[in-house]
Amino acid sequence: MSDRLAALEERVAALEREVRELRANGRPAARPAGQHPLDDHPLIWKKPPPDELAAHEAQWRKEMGIEDVPPIGAEKLRALLIEAGWDPTSNEVSREIVEAREARG
Repeated sequence: MSDRLAALEERVAALEREVRELRANGRPAARPAGQHPLDDHPLIWKKPPPDELAAHEAQWRKEMGIEDVPPIGAEKLRALLIEAGWDPTSNEVSREIVEAREARG
């Protein structure tokens, strides 16, 4: 127990030193009003404007050869699969995924 307490005291002391250093070096520049702290962060993806998304989807559909096929919703797809004899309670897809993983080693 005393080892854990000593470790915690060391961590607290290290944090206090770091806070002192940060305060001594000045605070970071204030963000403009309304700006989120993660704005302009390199790891955060910004959703492109709708026209860019539409152009990307059109290009993707063309590459896939389905530009003339209207999209259907998930519910209609499920109904069509069931009509074609697919059992929605089966686990054949999961089983194939597991087999593919095992085959890769």
